Amino acid sequence: MWAIYRIYLAQLLVVVFGSMQLNAAAIPADRNGDWRAGATVGIPGGIPRDRVTVIDVTQAPYNADKTGGRDASTSINNAIRGATAGSIVYLPAGVFRIDAQISLRNKSNITLRGSGPSTVLDIRYSSGAAIYAGSDTQWPDNYNNGGSNITAGYSQRAASLTVSDADLFSVGDILIITENNDLELPVLNVNGGSRLRGQMSRIVSKAGLNIGIAPSLFWALSASNNPKVHKLLAKISNVGIENLKIDLSNSTAPFGIWLQQADRCWIDNVVVSRPSGYGIYLLYAFESEVRRATVLDRKTAGSNGAGILVERTTACLVEDNILIKQFPHIEVNFMSTGNVFAYNFCEDSSVYGVVGCSIDTNHGPHNSYNLYEGNVAPNVQADGYFGSVSDDTVFRNWLHGTCPGIQAAREPVLLQRFTRNYSIVGNLLGKSGVAFASIGGAAAGGPYSFGLPNMGNTGYSGIAQLSRNTPWGNW
Repeated sequence: MWAIYRIYLAQLLVVVFGSMQLNAAAIPADRNGDWRAGATVGIPGGIPRDRVTVIDVTQAPYNADKTGGRDASTSINNAIRGATAGSIVYLPAGVFRIDAQISLRNKSNITLRGSGPSTVLDIRYSSGAAIYAGSDTQWPDNYNNGGSNITAGYSQRAASLTVSDADLFSVGDILIITENNDLELPVLNVNGGSRLRGQMSRIVSKAGLNIGIAPSLFWALSASNNPKVHKLLAKISNVGIENLKIDLSNSTAPFGIWLQQADRCWIDNVVVSRPSGYGIYLLYAFESEVRRATVLDRKTAGSNGAGILVERTTACLVEDNILIKQFPHIEVNFMSTGNVFAYNFCEDSSVYGVVGCSIDTNHGPHNSYNLYEGNVAPNVQADGYFGSVSDDTVFRNWLHGTCPGIQAAREPVLLQRFTRNYSIVGNLLGKSGVAFASIGGAAAGGPYSFGLPNMGNTGYSGIAQLSRNTPWGNW
């Protein structure tokens, strides 16, 4: 029987993989992140299991129907609104017809929990997300105005910043750190835009103009790029959604679960079945987790759908999930930094009769310092469609390039335009007895595809060439 040993890659890591020894020289030190589950990635200390106050939505005064015969969304939402900090809003086994969005809007420190896959939410609501957890106040994406200038503390892995105005901040605040685009790397969006690269950190100390942050800086800032820091306007904290099934067969809602401006929140042991678009969506999530989720059987083909979509996230952990018949299985966008995607099983990314993208590390720029470890998937692709990506690590995955019913394998690794400083290390590429096709632009028979300046879209052209990537020790 196979045993899987989890080793989140960190600075100065030494690991034995088969007969191969991977040491610090395999990946340049400036590409390594500090990825430690339960410490620097995901919820510190893990998902909390100490909540004991249980509110059963089928009991008075809420009396939710669990036969599927009538709408239960009002009863469930009333129970959520009435829940106090530390409570579990509990849905026992049964079928709950949902005619309106289940909303954990502006709620913190509660858990929405079912009894497992026997708790079924039959979604009839068809706008937005079936379940929304987040803030009413969306964090603006324009980081040019407001905030505070960073005047010192620019070095990679710096844990203390000096700012021009510390009065804006308090210990415990969540920050976003950005700088002007580095066009030499490059950091760019084909549609324009500034301050595309960033990360979130929490203020852990404050003394005068100096603020201590965690996690520390993933990359070295540059004074010439005018680095700044902004405070998160609003958030929810410590919210969990767990142990239930979301059935979207009777809904055209574009999202199953939407988690926004979420601090140390989690989705655990949830099934999302038959989504029209995205199964699970994380936006501005920090130190949060998606684990043991199953997303399967997307109803539509083509773009605007993914099993798990993350945008503007930092230090999140996406682990132990099963993603079947999604395109792509995982999509990472827009300033997602320092996350770990580990030990996920991704099966069948077929679309239009070919093997589609499975793990898309960059559909919207600029992502960096994300770790993809231990996944089983058809392929990993940095598609470059809207812009750049850099400094990710793809470590000891099985990228087989295949989908059921399709004879030829797609290239397992596709690094397209504007991809920089990628480390592809210790992976198993391909599948025995299956030949590689040339779908992505590589030479026939090869496991890699590099470049593709136009991405099949004549409106978006780019001339920057691929560079400084490290395919090392792959089979």
